Amino acid sequence: MDDFCDSTSIEAAARAALLARTRRHGRTAVAILFTIPLEECLARNAARERTVPPHVVVDMHAELPTAEQLYAEGFDAVDHPAPHHGRAGTLRG
Repeated sequence: MDDFCDSTSIEAAARAALLARTRRHGRTAVAILFTIPLEECLARNAARERTVPPHVVVDMHAELPTAEQLYAEGFDAVDHPAPHHGRAGTLRG
């Protein structure tokens, strides 16, 4: 049985809480890291019915963790789908 948590989780503290819960339940922690270009994120935001201010998108994009950071935090694997081309594969630490 797989458990999923859908969250932006930009802040390491938020991810730490998710990792703690995963460990408590004896589950494997897999992060899905989307690396969408900033310009595309801004365009998608502008096309939404409810937008956030562009500076928020810019700030959040700048704070995205790298796969290396996610492994260092304790994730067992980082899935890094290629934009627009389906899955690129799962990177295992």
